[in-house]
Amino acid sequence: MRLAIDVMSGDFGPRTSVPACMTALERFPFLALDLVGDPQAIQAYTSSLYQHRFRIVAATNTITQNASIGEALRGAQDSSMRVALEQVSNGAADGAVSAGNTAALVALSCKLIGCIEGIKRPAICAQLPRRDGCFFLLDCGANLTVTADQLHEFAVMGDALARGVGSVEAPRVALLNVGSEESKGNSVVRGAADKINANTAICFDGFIEGHQLFDSSVDVIVCDGFVGNVALKTTEGLALHLRDRVSMSVSRGWRRLFTPLTKLLLRKVVNWLNPRRYNGASLLGLSKVVVKSHGSANVEAFYAAIDCAIREVNAKLPQQIELQINLQPSDANKV
Repeated sequence: MRLAIDVMSGDFGPRTSVPACMTALERFPFLALDLVGDPQAIQAYTSSLYQHRFRIVAATNTITQNASIGEALRGAQDSSMRVALEQVSNGAADGAVSAGNTAALVALSCKLIGCIEGIKRPAICAQLPRRDGCFFLLDCGANLTVTADQLHEFAVMGDALARGVGSVEAPRVALLNVGSEESKGNSVVRGAADKINANTAICFDGFIEGHQLFDSSVDVIVCDGFVGNVALKTTEGLALHLRDRVSMSVSRGWRRLFTPLTKLLLRKVVNWLNPRRYNGASLLGLSKVVVKSHGSANVEAFYAAIDCAIREVNAKLPQQIELQINLQPSDANKV
């Protein structure tokens, strides 16, 4: 397996992305990497232990976080993001990881790699912790306005992801809504519920409200990109706040009140709240694997994004999604 890594994008560039790549090479003996970016900057953070398993692919530019979609598509022909995606589109790599501009990554992925037949735009899917495991939330920002058909399509893709990557035999799928009653929500959400409920291949759990996100047994939660992005950013911010509050309590004067067992339990809580463990948002619907890392990712978080891409390539996720899409009735694939 070979992945193309855009190591220049994000807030810290190769300072975090390249050490994360070295960690991935250490933990996955079958892995090979294309490190895309400025060769001199990359070389400073590589390890000679794995030099036979990575190659440096030169790219002279980086797409900035505030670049428009038009600028990303028309300019920066030699950007690290574009070159990494070209490695995937021409078959030199099996998947790509980037911490760059989200809108640019979605647009360039659609242009260079393309979507699975029947899908016009990919959905961004994030994995988040719940009471007894994890769940998948999509869309997290690629499509701010959607149709009922698109939400049904997201449910199909999320179901395939939960089966292939999450190893869930019969994923439970729900729609994020303002209430659990059938009458709640706008016409798009209610229409999507009818379509998903009619799909016998999906185990549909109906509507779910925001306060149930982390306390349910649902495996896939579907929404439009506006709602999903707000939910994701809110939970990330709250998780960091709670983590810092717990850590502060343990490290200050409260320390003497904690037994070793209590400290162990608190460390587990802090670890569970750490959003870096779940970094790596999948661009579902593309014909190849592309994973978006958070722009502020540290080494641990960027490694998690690489791990996400590895699991998706191993599961042949695009092929699994294509199979599920092709199994749908022809009138269910309208977008």
